[in-house]
Amino acid sequence: YQRGTDKLFSTAFLRRHTGLGPGGLGGIYLMNGTGSGSPVLYANLATLGQNVGAGQLGVRGLATSLITSSIDATAFDNVGKIGLGALTISDDFTKLYTINLYTRQLVEINIGYPAKPAGTLVSGDVSSFSIPALPAVGGVARPFAVKYYRGKVYVGVVATAETSKVAANLAGYVIEFNPATNTFNPTPIMTINMNYAKGDVHTSVPAVNNWEAWANQWSDLHEGGSTSAGIRIMRPQPMLTSLEFTDNGDLVLGFADRTAFQTGYKQRSTVSGDNKTYNGYVGGDMLRARNISGTWTLESNGSIGGQSGSGVGNGQGPDPSGNTAICAWDVTIRD
Repeated sequence: YQRGTDKLFSTAFLRRHTGLGPGGLGGIYLMNGTGSGSPVLYANLATLGQNVGAGQLGVRGLATSLITSSIDATAFDNVGKIGLGALTISDDFTKLYTINLYTRQLVEINIGYPAKPAGTLVSGDVSSFSIPALPAVGGVARPFAVKYYRGKVYVGVVATAETSKVAANLAGYVIEFNPATNTFNPTPIMTINMNYAKGDVHTSVPAVNNWEAWANQWSDLHEGGSTSAGIRIMRPQPMLTSLEFTDNGDLVLGFADRTAFQTGYKQRSTVSGDNKTYNGYVGGDMLRARNISGTWTLESNGSIGGQSGSGVGNGQGPDPSGNTAICAWDVTIRD
């Protein structure tokens, strides 16, 4: 949100069964902050020098009716891997920052203040910065979250374990970028062990209570009973999609479940000839960290720095004793 001009910017995002706007995977859209009027295409990063992976998507075969199921098989494994990630704006409101999910780079967009008119940006307004190599045993370090805070840009990354399929290989990272020097600190300010119990996605499948490696095919998902809407399908896959700082400087990390964007409500599988419908069930998580004497420390047993949250002692969360996350949540999504 560009304060003073009442302009709200948003990025395109790929999710299965859902179409894209006129900017495709590289679209950045603009609307009035009051919500009046319709969004307009502000810029298409794919035409401004960014390869956002459009060639990976191919023909999707989406249904023209909003109540008709679709297969959209090519989108399944591309979720979180192509297109754009989160979006943030500098404190002086002159620059946008986003993530090119395909090249895994931080992208800086010089919009000026007040923002240049829609459709007037040129390739010289867009710069890319490679994210330092991060440990990703049996997978890929995939960025998504981005947040500008007090002169620095913070990027959230997940090591996906998508090749090994070993949950112990999952990890989360937060890294810091200095716009004054256009350089990353090669050492993460935080490393998060993702191999912790976080609560069941659904009671019909009690074993699905921890983060799992990223899925690249339909058979990686778990079935958990059925309803009139279809078969329940689930596999909690971490995507670090949001970073926010509280008034006291604590860092809140928002983890989405990738399955939410690979499945839907009364939708089809990617398997040829499978005419059954499926209903995606997902569970994300929120964690809180505090900078204590120059070191970022993650919550433990629902508490940090003497401040307690919900679920203390319930046996969930990233804590060696198996305790809770301060703001843990699990939610069922029905598109």
